[in-house]
Amino acid sequence: MGVTDTSQQGSPALSKPSTGSVRRLRTNSNQNRPTVDTQQQRSFQVQYQPSDHAQVGQQFPSVTPVVDDHDRAWAEMDVLDDAVEMAHQIKANKSFFGTEHAEAMDQLRSKQTELAQLMSQTDLRHDKSQYTNLWQNNDIDSLRRDLFDEEHFETIESHVSNTLAKLDDVSKCMEQVDEHSKDFWQTT
Repeated sequence: MGVTDTSQQGSPALSKPSTGSVRRLRTNSNQNRPTVDTQQQRSFQVQYQPSDHAQVGQQFPSVTPVVDDHDRAWAEMDVLDDAVEMAHQIKANKSFFGTEHAEAMDQLRSKQTELAQLMSQTDLRHDKSQYTNLWQNNDIDSLRRDLFDEEHFETIESHVSNTLAKLDDVSKCMEQVDEHSKDFWQTT
């Protein structure tokens, strides 16, 4: 750099400052303070144009990080550690979607089981021999009596109403599971 020292021989030696040069000026308080030459500032203002910014980027090669096998191994281990941690959380919550979702699913399973048990109990109440007698009966009058019997209608009505109540319980549980699933996907 073209640095000029003004402290030598009492008069400053004037030289044309090169690009990026700094002159030291002696002040009355004997403090040296670097200042930028005003001529250099003017030349910078004249030479710099915003379109030159793109050219500066082309002058310097881009730096790419060096990734070796050691870094790849550590990255793979980090991914595996994250997967193991997620697996432990899933086991602890009994569900990928969280504890609330797991509880809703358990409730849904129990309601579906209750519905299946109700349907199987009503099937067991009617003996198979009754069904076979009903359909093998050739006498239409006895068939009408058995089918249109008031007790038979009451049993069917109670069975249907119980089944509908259980189906409503199942549908409510399914809606809860759906809400928990939507909440999970909206928060992630």
